[in-house]
Amino acid sequence: MAPRDPALAMLLEHANRIEKTLDTVQDYVQNKSSRRRDRGVEPYSRGPGRTEHSEAPPWLREVTALLNKLRDETQSLRSETQALVARQEAPVAARAKPSPRDTGLHPASDRRRGKAAQGTRMASGGGATQRRLKYAPNTPASVGDIAVRCSRRAVEATTTSDVVAALDVQAEKASAPEPSTNDQNGSIIAAPNGSTSNFTLTSAEMGEGLIPALEKIIPHPDFANEISVPHNPIDLATFQTYLDVCDGDCQYTTNAFQRGPKGEGYGFVFAPNPTGEPVAFPRSLEAAKTPTIAEARQYLNDYVGNLPTKPAFYYSGHASSVPNKTPLHPGHEILANEHLADLHRPYYHIGVDGSANRFHWEDLSSMDGGDLSTRHGLRSANVVLFGVKLWILIAMNHTTKFEEFVSTHWDCNTCSHRVGHQSLLIAPWRLEKEGINFTIHVATPGKMIVPDLCQYHCVVNMGFCIAQSINFKLAGDQLVSNTHVSCDWCGLDELTREHSNNRVAPPKPSRKRGAQAPLPAARPTKRLQPTNITDILKSIKKRDPGCIVPRVEFVDPGQSDVVAPAAAIQSSLAIAQFMSLVREWRSSRSKNGFSYSSDSPDTTLSVEYQIKCLQFSTKNLALGKFIVRLCQMRLAQAAEKIRKRTGLKRAKLDSMQRTAKNHGMGIKELGRHLEEGRWWLKLCGPYEGLLPFILLKPDNQAPFDIKKEAWHHLVKDDAKLQAFHDSLDEEHMQKISDAGQIFDGMMRLEISHKFQWEGDEKPDTQAKNQTTYLSTVI
Repeated sequence: MAPRDPALAMLLEHANRIEKTLDTVQDYVQNKSSRRRDRGVEPYSRGPGRTEHSEAPPWLREVTALLNKLRDETQSLRSETQALVARQEAPVAARAKPSPRDTGLHPASDRRRGKAAQGTRMASGGGATQRRLKYAPNTPASVGDIAVRCSRRAVEATTTSDVVAALDVQAEKASAPEPSTNDQNGSIIAAPNGSTSNFTLTSAEMGEGLIPALEKIIPHPDFANEISVPHNPIDLATFQTYLDVCDGDCQYTTNAFQRGPKGEGYGFVFAPNPTGEPVAFPRSLEAAKTPTIAEARQYLNDYVGNLPTKPAFYYSGHASSVPNKTPLHPGHEILANEHLADLHRPYYHIGVDGSANRFHWEDLSSMDGGDLSTRHGLRSANVVLFGVKLWILIAMNHTTKFEEFVSTHWDCNTCSHRVGHQSLLIAPWRLEKEGINFTIHVATPGKMIVPDLCQYHCVVNMGFCIAQSINFKLAGDQLVSNTHVSCDWCGLDELTREHSNNRVAPPKPSRKRGAQAPLPAARPTKRLQPTNITDILKSIKKRDPGCIVPRVEFVDPGQSDVVAPAAAIQSSLAIAQFMSLVREWRSSRSKNGFSYSSDSPDTTLSVEYQIKCLQFSTKNLALGKFIVRLCQMRLAQAAEKIRKRTGLKRAKLDSMQRTAKNHGMGIKELGRHLEEGRWWLKLCGPYEGLLPFILLKPDNQAPFDIKKEAWHHLVKDDAKLQAFHDSLDEEHMQKISDAGQIFDGMMRLEISHKFQWEGDEKPDTQAKNQTTYLSTVI
């Protein structure tokens, strides 16, 4: 029941307000304790009814001490007020003769009692000048005394709350452990969820005013990569209607993924098609619920551990067809640089849930000798227009540690963008395990993320997301260092060549155990690293305009090393090789006196016959190399027949070994021929006559400089072998396979037929023209 006296009711209301304010402050400290626990740091302990500190920063110790003091005094005020209420509500008879203790006053006249009542009304109205009434020690306080103390406590509590709110971002930085390059365990340092950035840009500071405003904010010691910006809602229907993904004004439209080994905490993301028709534009355009930092961390861990198995829609380009006004401006220095024309307009990044961009730093980034004081390159600013985008930013003082981790586990070259070339996504838990510090940021509309210069970062879209970004530079930034190292996969090549001649070869595909990194992209002009499939196709067309280009839509980015072999088999070189083999065979029949045929077709698969052919063929040139492969394949077929007949998993080699020994062939040599024969069988797959079109020797120029080891490596990976077969043109392959089988029959059975093209003085070797011509027999 509420007290009848308005003054006492007001006092209790004051006490309630103070306790609510203190609860807010205490919850803040408790939340900080939870975030410390997430980082693996001992949390601040909390006793019953109060907050204690353990290794807390100075400012937090002061706030905690004041909090405890205010809570104790408030509880005392509440108790005293409730005692007065109880006495006031007691029956009149019980308090007929009040004592000085009952009133809290020395014996005095009714006139003085009236002043006390008047003082109560003044204090309850917030009068800070009310004179404090005297009372005897160990006696309950008067209403007026409690009112004055309660009013003061309320002011102190409100002030404390305001101070804590103002120090919100600084508090996070102060409570976080100082990162060290000697840390054994990495830590996540994240701003409290839902907190407001210490830095804000107004509408007037966007557009052309953006870079001057960033010049003031970024150097500030308390800047932590986040800025609050005005948010103007966008019309999703406009983007759906007007976005033209085929206008060529974009870098890529699709994400493709490759999972890493289970439990290793990494995977790969690519852009398989720089332009063209993307994965279908999503129908569902729902934004995800904004997660806490802990929820974002869990999402990222789960995401990297279970990357999508199918390509995902992710558009990155200028989106010139969309009528949407941008709040971003790259600055006049960027606009004045003709080499940076692609950066004069902002980029849109439109992706579905789980679309992502690899760990990288911005174009032109480099540090002289790993020194943070000698950083060069472009900066970036990213604003979310719709949805949620999660960021992982590597701590600046762990840059070298992060680079060493990547170089240790994946085959990197030494260029300045070697990390980005690996197309890596790494889970937070793996970074922590490696002792690499980082921060997680949850970007939503109204928040701008600005990584530091030369800061490694990756992004993942949580739900459907539309964002926009620019590259820019500050007044003191130097874009390119004379120590910058680049390779053929690095972007902005013309600009880097003006300042540095440090060139290295692109990285090689990783062959390390547990680090099956795919071939990265040929030219990461910005952001996401596409694979080098595009550049391989360009080199194929340049080297052989008549080549039938592989169907790369069936090739995952991590399987880019199947493209060149698939093109080689469908190239003009392969056609010319086949024609040369036919002519050499016809010539050899009349010169060497040895026939590759026999009296009975059945004996051509016998072990002895293949061994005799192998022994003789090693003495010849191109035709001999082909016959070796052919006999190896036939030997493997013979072994397979024995296996099926005996029911054994592996054919017994006893009889084969005896036959080989009789012809001077050792057991190891026989084993090698059998193994290679199985490889050729797998490589030909459904096309039995493919063997004479597999290049016998590497071409002098890329991309057809394919050695035998490359063919063997291809058949070791079932997924890549399947992609290789899928990428071949079925109609063309069937025709050349028919030609290969006809040639095989001519050799085995001494068939007198000839190919139609053998009668031409200069037969056409263009693969595109050979659909029927090559296999026609007369």
